[in-house]
Amino acid sequence: MVGTDRRSVRLHLRGAPGGRALPLKSALDVEYSEFDLSCAQMKRYLITGASRGIGRAIAEKLAGKDVELLLHGRDTVALAQTRKVVEPQCAKVIPLIHDLATTRGVSDLIAEVGRDAIDLLVNNAGIAIVKPFTEITSIEWEQTIGVNVTAPFVLTQRFAPRMPPGSSSSTFFPSQQKQRSQTGALIA
Repeated sequence: MVGTDRRSVRLHLRGAPGGRALPLKSALDVEYSEFDLSCAQMKRYLITGASRGIGRAIAEKLAGKDVELLLHGRDTVALAQTRKVVEPQCAKVIPLIHDLATTRGVSDLIAEVGRDAIDLLVNNAGIAIVKPFTEITSIEWEQTIGVNVTAPFVLTQRFAPRMPPGSSSSTFFPSQQKQRSQTGALIA
């Protein structure tokens, strides 16, 4: 994740000697985060894929009394569980249920987030089709590209220009982590 001059976020991964990044295989790989809460202004954080795993762990780490969490997911039950865990620590929590595999789902998410600026965008939503490449259907391919490539592109393009100076955009590609077992976590 990219830190800022007002609020810095640093994720350390278990088993990472010297802070080197290791593949994120589960939420348990997120050991801790450090924050500089010198700015008392309300912060809005949008986290896609916040229903479970790494996205939920990030939501739990970013929860704070001066924070409005915008939690995206497709699974209403799992997203409600994440909300229940973080809500006592947050000023406000808004669940956002949209399918990022579709253009309409991305557009509806953008509309629901609204015009107010966000301070942090975590593009964590991702899918992985785990089967031989030759067996992947065109529909599965389109869904994978939609969630893993197009949605982060469109969301970053939409929200980054309106972020206050010193804000962050962070992109995770969790669906690729399973296929990149020997490389570090992808953070752009």
